[in-house]
Amino acid sequence: MKIGIITCHPDKLKYYFPTVAEPQLVPIEPYFTPDDQIAIDALRKRGHQVEPIIWGCALTDIKVDFLIVRSPWDYMDNPQTQSAFLKWINDTVQTNIPLLNPAPFIHWMLDKHYLRDLAQLGVSTIPTQYIEKNSSISLKKIFLEKGSFIAKPCISAAGFGLYHITTLEEADQYQLEIEQKIKTDAYMIQDFIPEIKTKGEWSLIYFNGKYSHAIHKRPASHSIFVHAERGGTLSFLKASEDIIQFGNKLHETLQPAFALATKQKCDKNFILYLRIDIIETRNGPLLIECEGVEPELFFRARKGSEIDFCNAIEKARA
Repeated sequence: MKIGIITCHPDKLKYYFPTVAEPQLVPIEPYFTPDDQIAIDALRKRGHQVEPIIWGCALTDIKVDFLIVRSPWDYMDNPQTQSAFLKWINDTVQTNIPLLNPAPFIHWMLDKHYLRDLAQLGVSTIPTQYIEKNSSISLKKIFLEKGSFIAKPCISAAGFGLYHITTLEEADQYQLEIEQKIKTDAYMIQDFIPEIKTKGEWSLIYFNGKYSHAIHKRPASHSIFVHAERGGTLSFLKASEDIIQFGNKLHETLQPAFALATKQKCDKNFILYLRIDIIETRNGPLLIECEGVEPELFFRARKGSEIDFCNAIEKARA
């Protein structure tokens, strides 16, 4: 089988690797992330051909049996690239080359309105208010009602476009800036969960709906960002049973939530991979977000996880 790994130009990937936490983590093949390289090597050992596909390329140039979205990490740079990426993903359907995760699921996952869909089916999420495109907003009013809060675009990744408003002065400082952004992007207003600084964040990895492994991330002392490229730390730890059960139940809710929101049916095994990001609070786990488009899957956290990923791909292709 010839597999195409959808990625972006190496110049973008260089932004993410190496990190202070893992200085040895550098790309071997420039179009693949160091972590994906583990799975790619495993696929090749099983006799599959694997090649990079730069998203946006001419569809007629794609000569593979299967496409897997992995690291198109420049699509979120601005609204224009977001639209171009979604159009290109949609257009891949015309090639009749199977795409995982599927295009309709990618569309749903890219816009964090899906959190509302999951909450409607009982998933515990961070309290969220949506500010739709071209709506009015008063950051001062929100701060007076909530205290410290988070504002971030509904389509974003790696914390891009996120604001942590901690004072009335900051609310005033960022008012015009966020007003301008809401002209082109819907935004989310979320309660600030202080446990992000003390307990960090859990990421649970799933292949074909089955739990594989977890990682734990903490922000630097001066930050709320857990991302390694922003100074966060990464630990390969075993998640508690409560966290895993929360993730399992959430994964089971994805398909009915997707069907309810999009009016589309889906096979139970159509989600090749998913990362679920969770924060522990005194009132129990809360979903931060699901990553079903281009998450890092941390194969290096559990030996054998790359084999499970290979098995999931072969099962999806069968």
